[in-house]
Amino acid sequence: MLSRLLSLPKRASDWLFGLFEIHDMPEPSASDMDRLWEWVFHDNIVFGNRTNLFLIAQSILLAGCFALATADRPHQGLLTVLASAGILFDVLWLYVASHHMAFYMRPMLRLLYKYSILYRKIKERSAGWPAAHAVVGIVLPVFSAALWVYLLVTFRS
Repeated sequence: MLSRLLSLPKRASDWLFGLFEIHDMPEPSASDMDRLWEWVFHDNIVFGNRTNLFLIAQSILLAGCFALATADRPHQGLLTVLASAGILFDVLWLYVASHHMAFYMRPMLRLLYKYSILYRKIKERSAGWPAAHAVVGIVLPVFSAALWVYLLVTFRS
């Protein structure tokens, strides 16, 4: 039954513009809700692991850039390559995070909102606060890319 509730839309644009609707079906059983909660928790752990990989890679790239920049004779070409790799990694992470949120988290959270009283209470309490996935998946790479662009401009001058 849970797989029928999560049927995919016909077009990818339906996801982008929020046209995905949960089908009118009877309320899921308790075991379906338990599986959905487990799925959400597992998916949250997967997203957290990917976020850690992103942050570690960015930290290593930044450490390498600053080590090269503070050297006696900094190599401008290598600094440019590392800064460009940082920007490329930010763009890649922005794609991965937005894809994860659109195709995995959004449909599961909509199901929870529709069928779980507990989730609705949690959602109402956190009203007005940005979602952690949005902050880590969108805001963080945008600020990181801005830092890389600044460093790229600074290194080239």
